[in-house]
Amino acid sequence: MELNNSNMKKLIKLIIITVLVVFCVFRFDKIYACGTWIIGLLMPFVIGFAIAFILNVPMKGFENLLFRNEKSRWYRFRRPVCMVLSIICVVLVIAFVITIVAIQIVGFDDPVDEAEESEEETKKITGTEMLSGEKQEQKEQTAEIKKIESPLAGTVIPLSDVHDEVFASDL
Repeated sequence: MELNNSNMKKLIKLIIITVLVVFCVFRFDKIYACGTWIIGLLMPFVIGFAIAFILNVPMKGFENLLFRNEKSRWYRFRRPVCMVLSIICVVLVIAFVITIVAIQIVGFDDPVDEAEESEEETKKITGTEMLSGEKQEQKEQTAEIKKIESPLAGTVIPLSDVHDEVFASDL
């Protein structure tokens, strides 16, 4: 290998890169702290750019839809009005999405449907119609009945009807 000017530059670059890699390996905690500081410093700007990008799309649409006439006296208020409308629309969309996701995660139980289902189950169990005074007594008597739901469809049969000696013997 000749030590000409071109090879010397390549050799110096290689040495500098090696020193930087070794420094980064031995001082990783300092470099990580510096990186998190820089990210923390730049994060408000990134969030601001993201919000501006998201709000710009509906705002341009509102401007084109509502303020077509440049000679109108309301034309000078187009940016603030469209910005407020855009913020309202984005907040409503976010609230709608959060509501849908929350309902899917938590679930939605309609108390009216549950009351109707419990009365129907009680009627099926007792086989009689209940009067208003008897409803409370029947609710107390059937409080121990629990509804078990299955993800599979099928018919429930007693264990004594199963074609297996162990299950059918009622052990």
